[in-house]
Amino acid sequence: MDAVEAKNNISDNADDLLLPRDVYDDTERSLSSLSQHPYYEKILGCFKNGEGSVELRKRIMLKAIDETWVRMIEDTVPSLDVILRNPGRLLCEDEELRPIEQTRKVTSRSVQHLAQHTDLINEIRRDGMVMPSKLLNVFQDETLLTYENRFINTLIARLYAFVCLRVDAAEECGMDEKLSTLTFKQEFSDGEKQGKISLKIEMSESPEENEVVKNYVYSGDLWKRVLRLRKLVTAYADSAFSKAMGKNYIRPPVMRTNKLLKNVDFRQCLALWEFLEAYENTGYETLIQEDVENVPSDCIADYYNTLAEQYVLFQKHVRNKFEKENELDRRETDQPIRPKIKNELDPLSDKELDFEDLKADGAPEREEEEEKSELLEQAISVALAADDLFNVEELYDFEKTLSDVLFRYRYSFLSRLILAQNPTQDFYTEIKNHLLSFKKVKSRVSWNHETFSAGREKCARINVKGKTLYLYLPIDGKAVDKKYRLATTSTRDAQIFPVFLKIRSERGVKHAKALIDLVMGKLGLEKLAEPIFTDYHIPYATRKEMASRQPPLVKIIGDVNFVDDRAESLTDNDETTSDVENDVTSTVADYRYRYSFKARLIQCGETLQKRYGEIKNYLLAFKKVKSNVSWKHDGFHFGRQTIARIKIRGKSVLLYLALSPSDYVGSKYRLKDLSENDKTPALPVLLKVRSERGVKYAKELIDDVMKKAGAVFQSLPEEDYRCDYMTTEELAALPVPLVKTTSSVNRFSKPPKAE
Repeated sequence: MDAVEAKNNISDNADDLLLPRDVYDDTERSLSSLSQHPYYEKILGCFKNGEGSVELRKRIMLKAIDETWVRMIEDTVPSLDVILRNPGRLLCEDEELRPIEQTRKVTSRSVQHLAQHTDLINEIRRDGMVMPSKLLNVFQDETLLTYENRFINTLIARLYAFVCLRVDAAEECGMDEKLSTLTFKQEFSDGEKQGKISLKIEMSESPEENEVVKNYVYSGDLWKRVLRLRKLVTAYADSAFSKAMGKNYIRPPVMRTNKLLKNVDFRQCLALWEFLEAYENTGYETLIQEDVENVPSDCIADYYNTLAEQYVLFQKHVRNKFEKENELDRRETDQPIRPKIKNELDPLSDKELDFEDLKADGAPEREEEEEKSELLEQAISVALAADDLFNVEELYDFEKTLSDVLFRYRYSFLSRLILAQNPTQDFYTEIKNHLLSFKKVKSRVSWNHETFSAGREKCARINVKGKTLYLYLPIDGKAVDKKYRLATTSTRDAQIFPVFLKIRSERGVKHAKALIDLVMGKLGLEKLAEPIFTDYHIPYATRKEMASRQPPLVKIIGDVNFVDDRAESLTDNDETTSDVENDVTSTVADYRYRYSFKARLIQCGETLQKRYGEIKNYLLAFKKVKSNVSWKHDGFHFGRQTIARIKIRGKSVLLYLALSPSDYVGSKYRLKDLSENDKTPALPVLLKVRSERGVKYAKELIDDVMKKAGAVFQSLPEEDYRCDYMTTEELAALPVPLVKTTSSVNRFSKPPKAE
């Protein structure tokens, strides 16, 4: 057949998938030749006497953007543009106490401050000239950090996340589709045999550009407007105003200042803020039209012939009896099956109606069950270890059993990643390569986690707990779609990484990549032209192997050498197992250490010692304030009145103050109310100092205490309260010991040696 004949044989109907005419004619001819056989006529007669149904459905699905949010943002863009081009500024004053040699200008406020702080006067000469040591200097400067500008900066960040998430979702989930489905079912009887035949053909393709669905035509102009909005909000997020403002945001609800309520442009931006807060839709819709068409009689006749051919093949190759030569598997039931019939349907729960959960790879219910099973396995392993410890029939294996029970391990980030293995390491490799595929992004692995930074900007942080990967991100959780299920960070790094995402499945990896792209877009980072994929899988290793590495990946809290010495001495003797067990229990489990306040101060580290010294120097700077260090704490008194107390616990400096808890309800200090505690009736307020900001808050609260007590501040030279580190044994061996031993049970400490 030449090209001209092939072209003429092509069907005129485009829906026939360019089927050549000769192919259809040959197929029809072969079926009609078979139908002349008497057996085929019998089968076709059975089909015609039976009951059947044929259905042809055509369904068209088109994506449609919700024009409500597009129009709202477009109406606000002019006002937002006016504000960004002419941002408001505030004249701020900064006061600083400087030596007289560095003072250039003396103002009336400097004289007023000197009159209120006479301790700064060094000399008053005979001619009346006053010679101070320091003077108050007032510096004035313009700043953008007004409340209205911080509101606009927060609005831009939320607007960027709002638009980008909906555009990405519309591109990924809103694909156009045209689906044609033919369903043919037939029930018939062949003598005493009853049969059923079904045929289903489904074909999917993209619709034409001018496809009309329920008088709705998908307009390209609206999509162009959406893409233009994404470019605009991206430009706003990278503007000089946003870079100058940095991360200076506000927390809802918005304060209705005069400028926000009376200025036309700010009022329009406030309306957009309220719209974004109330808008909960995905921003796009899917329009579906489904029609049922008539099937021609000649088409039904052709399908009858086809089904008759299939029925003949079935009768030949698949008979309703067992053939041992073709048998692959055999299953039998020991008991008869008794089905139960329900008269009522079970009610649907909220989780069953959540379509995000239904289409997820790893559903939350399954994840919760996995967590429960892991906790159950850990509890069983601990119970078995305890059972082996107290019901032994052989000598102890001190390197494995006794050290595991009596000593704790401190795991690093890499050790937790090694113990997690797959699929956690697969998720970690994929996410880390995605982060490093952006320009200027580098990673740093510390003991607790791995941090990714671009210059001085922190992009992300990864941690591992059990078999779950934690991804911490510097974004506002309220401005992100709820489908990501972000959790709020409660650690001290909440200001840098306010939210985190738990990754336990492929869907979690997909969500993590989408959020990383959002962060990188906000920071203005582009992807590398040719990113390099690196395999970050680490082979498995035991705790003992990781503890013996240099540097170690696992640290042992306890004295392992003591256990090894005991093991060697006991295995050489001929004592019974019960004697060995009693000796170990009485030697190891009957002592613990009791630390004094000075001992805790010596071992707390230089950072905590510096914060303690700064707070103590500030307290002693007030007149008539004395310090008294006891075994448990450092107490401060103003005359006979107890005004403050300092304790050290772990990595925190605890400051107890003589203030009323009711005066600070809902304040920024986050104080703990101890008014119901009978041990500290005079100091009912507790502040935990864990950072430099905590030291600042401590000084502000001390000012309130001293103002209430009537104490006067005076300038005194600061004293250094830092101490050199000493071990617990050295502290216990001092002439006046700072650490004492008690008879309470402590399985993680070694008793002092007898002199």
